[in-house]
Amino acid sequence: MNVEFEIGPKAAYKADKHREVNKFLRKHPDLQSKWSTIQDVILRSPKLGPHIDHLKDPWHCSYRWDEGAYRIKYDVLDDVNVIHFYDAGLRGDVYKRQRGAQRR
Repeated sequence: MNVEFEIGPKAAYKADKHREVNKFLRKHPDLQSKWSTIQDVILRSPKLGPHIDHLKDPWHCSYRWDEGAYRIKYDVLDDVNVIHFYDAGLRGDVYKRQRGAQRR
């Protein structure tokens, strides 16, 4: 899947990535190669976009990025302008574990 994004204004948020996300990216080089583009798009517009969805129930107030078979979950901390990427995984597995607020 070839996705191109328009480069726009400078990001309004800063990224904070949990070590488990780094670990997952190291194990999946195809996702790691797209990471800088994905992160850049999320930092510019973390709540709206074709790959972004607001999560419900145990992950209320979190968002996720859909990249093919992968999902990246993150929180938007508007008060400090930080995006906290706290979980990444395969489409079927990422929702089986209850990770989120305890990872901040």
